[in-house]
Amino acid sequence: MAGQPSDLNARPEEETPGPAMIRKLCHDLNNPLAVIMGQLEIISERHKDLGDDLKHRHDEIGKAGDAMRELIRDAGIEARKAMDVE
Repeated sequence: MAGQPSDLNARPEEETPGPAMIRKLCHDLNNPLAVIMGQLEIISERHKDLGDDLKHRHDEIGKAGDAMRELIRDAGIEARKAMDVE
């Protein structure tokens, strides 16, 4: 329709990722996320004197990382259920 934005997320049914692809994606996303969270931990341990601004930024990155970890975990659980894998 004219004036309507196209739905860039729409995919034909045959292109929808299946549970196996979602499980692989979850695994692949966990690796860099672990690096990010590990680096935050190192910063916390080595730089206890962060100023308020950097401390706030550090905490926000940590919160975002925790949220990502939870989303990835939940997606993996649902993918395993769909594949009947325990």
